[in-house]
Amino acid sequence: MDTETVSIQLIIIWRFMVEWHKKQLQEIMEAESQVQEASCKITGDSGLRATMKLEMECLKWEKCFVDWINAQKSFVKFLNRWLIKSITRENEETRNGIAHFSPGRV
Repeated sequence: MDTETVSIQLIIIWRFMVEWHKKQLQEIMEAESQVQEASCKITGDSGLRATMKLEMECLKWEKCFVDWINAQKSFVKFLNRWLIKSITRENEETRNGIAHFSPGRV
């Protein structure tokens, strides 16, 4: 894999991560507004509706957060595969033979 291809792939991945961070921030801001709304003194049906709405927003946020975590895991797996492909597997020779921490021995 050449450097230009890797650079393009990393740019794509970073743009994807930026979008996830924007979504995460938006969900956090929405959740905060729901908490503020719920903390107001609300009685009767309106209190129940506000609680249910807050619960639904929390569930939505949880799903987005899980999706974000899964995206992070995928990104780490991608980086790991890329690094493994990038490491040359040639044994390094020293005066005493093969180096103990040579990439070929790792």
